[in-house]
Amino acid sequence: MGEPDWRGCLRSGRRHCRRQVQRAAGGSVAGRLSGGRGSCGAVNSAPCPRGGWLGTGSPGGSPSSGGTIPFQRARLAPSRLHCVRFTRRSALRMSRAVGGKPPAESFCCSSTSAPPTTRGAPALTSRERVLCAFHRDTPDRIPVSPQHWGRIPPDSELAAQLVRETDMMLYAGWACDCFIGSALPRETETIGNTTRTVYHTPHGDLTRVVTRTPVTTACTAFPCKNAEDVLNLLAAPYKPPTEEAVQNALRHFFQTKDWLGDEGVVLFELPDALCFPAEWLSPQDFCLLWADAPDVMEQMVRVGNERLLAFVERVLRAGVDVFRIVGGEYASTQLGPVAYDRLVRRYDKELVALIHDYGGVAYFHNHGPIMRYLEAIVDIGVDTLDPLEAPPWGDCDMPAAKRVLRGKVCIVGNLDDMEVLNQRSTEEILAIGKRLIEEAGPDGFVLSGTASGTYGEHAARNFIALARYVRSQM
Repeated sequence: MGEPDWRGCLRSGRRHCRRQVQRAAGGSVAGRLSGGRGSCGAVNSAPCPRGGWLGTGSPGGSPSSGGTIPFQRARLAPSRLHCVRFTRRSALRMSRAVGGKPPAESFCCSSTSAPPTTRGAPALTSRERVLCAFHRDTPDRIPVSPQHWGRIPPDSELAAQLVRETDMMLYAGWACDCFIGSALPRETETIGNTTRTVYHTPHGDLTRVVTRTPVTTACTAFPCKNAEDVLNLLAAPYKPPTEEAVQNALRHFFQTKDWLGDEGVVLFELPDALCFPAEWLSPQDFCLLWADAPDVMEQMVRVGNERLLAFVERVLRAGVDVFRIVGGEYASTQLGPVAYDRLVRRYDKELVALIHDYGGVAYFHNHGPIMRYLEAIVDIGVDTLDPLEAPPWGDCDMPAAKRVLRGKVCIVGNLDDMEVLNQRSTEEILAIGKRLIEEAGPDGFVLSGTASGTYGEHAARNFIALARYVRSQM
């Protein structure tokens, strides 16, 4: 095999390199990580968003709302993906796999403290700007990125203004119940505002109850109560998610990515393996399981991780390139550092390594006090971390956090959605934003909220004011 076309790899979203790596390596990355048990077979590659929409749907509508949007998104120039470098580790891995030479690291964003552009120079697109920060480099200006829509209707003029003026991050896709798969027999019944699902395991039924109100939806009865229930669940038959289920999740991701285009970054929503017990036991029973039967908890996380890696490889092979990983906070806020090492650090390292093997970005979400876990998160190898909440909601000391994370993990945050962005005046928000840029920028920093999903109109207008301020400083 000849030397790979590295520039072509970058232009095509690294898919060319992924295919060469897979052919040269001769098999499933997930299978190798999990002792051969992780692979669930190939999935047909989804068409590139540049070539059109996957499945049905109109480019004139928002995938998140199903409606039409009040503006026509301009088609920007093709993304200058050479602005976003491969890490040296990924480049060397690829070069060894295909027998070629690693590419020179090329930037139009800089690793130094000075922005690489001058007044009048071409600006990066929002997608390029955010990805440049995700790779711990210095973009043309600090990205200002609302996280999804909050309480803003996606088909509103305010949503359109957010897309035009900020560097949006949207969430799309889902994990297709990969922890329990498609073989577990179940029956679901909805009466009024309550949905009851009964799962039939070989040793008895497990029941989940979900209740809806005008304000929210929540699980009000969890299927597993103790270690015996967990073992019954793990003994149930398992098959990976169906091809139809995976294609539906991929369609949602690629349609959202195509709709947003170069005006932001779309992240595929992904649980880590700790979400398996966290979603199947109540918070109290989750903590008691770790106290009373830590071996059963670890077994559940280990099995969940094997199934998760197999699913993630399916969507990686289909071209998903940025993942938002959630779940670490279940350990950091409820179980403590020992559990974090054994249930998060250990298994998430495998997940992140798999994502990086395909050239993807691993974005890590972890609410709550975070300072004592920063070194563990660096060791996991993630590219990006949010939301690093400030006191009193968290314990983030931003200058200290930057000293630990600089050059290793991009910081996303940390303006509280509800108590700061939604409540304070624009003048106060601008003052806080300026301070955060000084403390966490200019490299590897995205000025954002705290990923609550609840920001409203006042916060949205504060995001726009922050973006205008940052542009004015170029």
